[in-house]
Amino acid sequence: MAPIVSHLQKENDLWARAAAQLSNQDRHDIGFDDPDKLKALTNLRKLADDAKNKCINRKWKYTRKSGETVILRDVFEKVLTWIDKFKQIGDEVVQFDPTTHAAILWAVVRLIVQAVSRESERMFKTGISDESELDTSWKNIHVEQDTVKWDIELCEREAAMKYRADSSDYQVKLKNLLSNVDTPLHRMGQGLKDIQDNLETKERTNIQQWLSPEPYVDHHRETKKDVLHGTGKWLLSDPTFRKWKEESASSILWLHGTIGSGKSKLVSIVIEDAIDSFKAGQNPNPVFFYCVRNPAEPARSKARSILASLVRQLSCTEPGEPLLQPTLDIYEKKKSEAFASGSLSIAESLSLILQLVEAYPTTTIVIDALDECSQDEDDQDILIETMQEILKNSSSLVKIFISSRNDQGIAFSLQNYPELNITSQKNSDDIALFVRSQTEHLVRKRRLLKGIDPESGIEDLIIRKTIEGADGMFRWASLQLQHLCSIRLEAAIRSQLGQLPRTLHTLYANVYDMLSNRSDEIERVVFRRTLCLLLCAQREIETAQFLDLVASSSHVGVDAFQVTKDLVLEFCNNLIVFDAQLDTFRFAHLSVREFLEERQEYCRSGSNALITEACLWNLIDKKSISDKFRYERKYSVLFWPVHYQLAAEKRTSESLKRAFQTFCTQDDDGSCPIELWNTRISENYFMFGTNRKLSRCLRETQTRSASCPVITYFVACAFDLPELLEDLGNLHTWPLESINLHGRLPHVVSTNVGSCAALEYLLNNFQESLQVLEEMVITAAHSESNKEMMELLLDQRGDRIKVTEAVVQAAAMYGNGDLMALLLDRRGDEIQITEAVVQGAASNKGGNGVGVMTILFDRRPGEVTVTEAILQAAINRNWNEEIMATLLKRWDGWNSRNLESAVETIIRAQKNVSEFTKLILDIRGGEFKISEAILRQVARSSSKAKRTMELLLDRRGNEIKITETLVEAAAENPRGEAVMKLLLDRRGDEIKITESIIEAVAANRRGGPIMKLLLDRRDDEIKITESVIEAAARNAMGKFVMKLLLDRRGNEVKKWEKEFQLRQLQYASQNGFSNNLIISRR
Repeated sequence: MAPIVSHLQKENDLWARAAAQLSNQDRHDIGFDDPDKLKALTNLRKLADDAKNKCINRKWKYTRKSGETVILRDVFEKVLTWIDKFKQIGDEVVQFDPTTHAAILWAVVRLIVQAVSRESERMFKTGISDESELDTSWKNIHVEQDTVKWDIELCEREAAMKYRADSSDYQVKLKNLLSNVDTPLHRMGQGLKDIQDNLETKERTNIQQWLSPEPYVDHHRETKKDVLHGTGKWLLSDPTFRKWKEESASSILWLHGTIGSGKSKLVSIVIEDAIDSFKAGQNPNPVFFYCVRNPAEPARSKARSILASLVRQLSCTEPGEPLLQPTLDIYEKKKSEAFASGSLSIAESLSLILQLVEAYPTTTIVIDALDECSQDEDDQDILIETMQEILKNSSSLVKIFISSRNDQGIAFSLQNYPELNITSQKNSDDIALFVRSQTEHLVRKRRLLKGIDPESGIEDLIIRKTIEGADGMFRWASLQLQHLCSIRLEAAIRSQLGQLPRTLHTLYANVYDMLSNRSDEIERVVFRRTLCLLLCAQREIETAQFLDLVASSSHVGVDAFQVTKDLVLEFCNNLIVFDAQLDTFRFAHLSVREFLEERQEYCRSGSNALITEACLWNLIDKKSISDKFRYERKYSVLFWPVHYQLAAEKRTSESLKRAFQTFCTQDDDGSCPIELWNTRISENYFMFGTNRKLSRCLRETQTRSASCPVITYFVACAFDLPELLEDLGNLHTWPLESINLHGRLPHVVSTNVGSCAALEYLLNNFQESLQVLEEMVITAAHSESNKEMMELLLDQRGDRIKVTEAVVQAAAMYGNGDLMALLLDRRGDEIQITEAVVQGAASNKGGNGVGVMTILFDRRPGEVTVTEAILQAAINRNWNEEIMATLLKRWDGWNSRNLESAVETIIRAQKNVSEFTKLILDIRGGEFKISEAILRQVARSSSKAKRTMELLLDRRGNEIKITETLVEAAAENPRGEAVMKLLLDRRGDEIKITESIIEAVAANRRGGPIMKLLLDRRDDEIKITESVIEAAARNAMGKFVMKLLLDRRGNEVKKWEKEFQLRQLQYASQNGFSNNLIISRR
């Protein structure tokens, strides 16, 4: 047989082809003409490593027309991996056969040489178009990978034949090396292993819980638990999925399909695949979230909560491990503000995610069921826009996987990204496996075909017909099999199989009709109450409480101890499931909720009225309140007034009225359920949980009087129940002068919590006796329904209301543009726009500052002035780029002097310096003069000094002079290493390392890294003088600088060592720092 090398050379001289495509300089750098090809690989590796480091430092990337963002750093990581693997092979092969070795080298060089060519840098300097040469090169590289694999196979066969007789150990080693060539790239950052946060486990857990309390791991376990082994393989092997997963491009992959097509299960398979990669050391842990539309779990459909959960997961490499520094920084910042701004805002989460992903070579984000996020509050759009911002601004590799139904809005937003549609053709094998497994399970458990001859062939018929009718829908198949379990005769089953409903909705209707028309009344009550409770529950309800509520009744004698979990599951068949991870019931699928919501008997008000009755009867039952500790945690205790409010027009139903009257009626022993409820609420207000609005309303119901009318009055005002006020009026029972435990009158309570209907009733019926105080008007501006509340007060008592500065300031701080416009329209002649009012808008607590500020500029531009206090108000609140942009765009008083002053204010606040500087350059660049004073402050800043200085150098570098005092400022910065390195990299030829600069470094408490940088880069310019040693001695942490100087310049510095020790002892005694800081050089 002819040697393989000769064959390859004749067919396709890859080595020559590769060399021909390079410039003379590139061939020289790589050493192409050197006969030692391993040396060429070594040179090539150095070039690739230099290119990778340059990509990291300059954060090089580019975006394709298709939407993916190619991360050049990751491309060169792959190049380095291939070189290392082939060098291993070459080192081994060359010992036995240089010819075979050369054949493999042709392939690898042909594959990678273009990627490390200097041309890539040229492309970035000149700009890259969508149809770039670089993009074409990457495509060619993928093509050449196939050539590499083919060459490897030939070499492997040649080696096997050549060394079969006497080189068995070599064969094994070579075979192993060759088989590992195509293993996945390891994208695990080494630095992540060395992270320390110096926190106790409890404190770390508290920080993570503050970030997000969502039990995301439990959600994943619950979703994946029923996944059949062997399903989902089609997705993991799909070319689109593999390309998204493996290539060096940040992108979104959208998986979509019809109702019940198994999207969440597939997502769990994707997450497990990513977790397996993490366990194998190939990639960092994935971060993920399962969205759910469920009022009992409102956070699972809110963008703010979803992003906060992603932050929590990104904050450590895996649960229980140390937290990354950006998370610790924002936590300390929030802690210093006593958590006044609450949990992370969307903007804060985005900013933190962008910082955290930079710590990882690659990040995988998985979001399931995006379509279940709230559309009313734009949560879907916010999430998509946030994901796109992450792709746009991250210089690390980010892979985002999103699943949803076939939603047109989502499709439009993600039209530039790759997609995968779940079709019945793609998941047919999974459907068949599922149907067969489920059928066999039901037959084995004697729930299906009970008493029917197994030899009749009916089981195979069920499997075949169910697979045929499923049309890719697991949910349809599952429901159909459950429905067949209710049929006992073989002939009836065969008849049913011949007329299977084609749609999921029709199948739901058949199942619902069967379950709701049971002959037993108890079964019907449990069935309906269970469904209503799952539709309307305001939080997840533990199983024991759920069963207790389901069993409560005024007219059906259902004993709570007789209603078990298994009975509820049996009565509701396949419409609900039990979540063992969280000990609660839930709908089996979102489509069940949607089906019920379309039925009139499950309208929102009717379902809430039914649950209100169940809660009230539950509290009336003495057995349910016998255990005090349990009582305060009962769902019915906390949420009966909420459901009463949501019952809306059904609040006047006779059955609900009867339940409430009984709740307010004294028993034979003189006790009254509502009085007991109020007493326990007053004693245990701290147990109300994290629902702020509910806690606020419940606190307002706490009264000094234990009388039923007074309690009812405050409940009606706190929860906006005018029907209860009307009932009190009919009884001529009006405790108008009563106050609650917080000293507020009932109508003030209505204003405080935004109960417009209750307040309107009181104002209409008590024209003279109810006074509207300034406190109420200010409070109206604070309430959630502030515009409606303010309009009501102005309409009802306008002639008695004075709109003071405090009222307008409250409207600016807590309201929105509509509220401010209302006040200006109705009482504009009384209103002055003061600095306090603009401050209020700048620090708006509800995220509506831009709207308020826009109204102020539109209506009263001459009265708005931007002062330092206003800027402070804006930055002390969460950073809001739109507010800052509005101030910069709309105020006409800006000039170079006050712009410089504004930047100084932001630098002093140490918050968002680079972001604000960018806004000034974008909006007021022509008026902004970059003074040396500003540059020095930026260099000293501890808040993103490097990023801000880099921005100024990029945008206005021609105006900036690098002076000695500027370099000194960087030397004085405890975090100045990055900005010093930037100045040396970008303008090093203008920098002279003077004695005063070295003194500043020596005096810096954290000057060690800066001194090391200067010694590494400018050692020949640095003179160690007595004044430098003096500066280090005055520094409490100067021992580290001194040790570095002794290590690097021992002979020169040795003569001052004793003097340094004496002086530091002297300064230690004078200033009170411990003399254990004195250096002892070993």
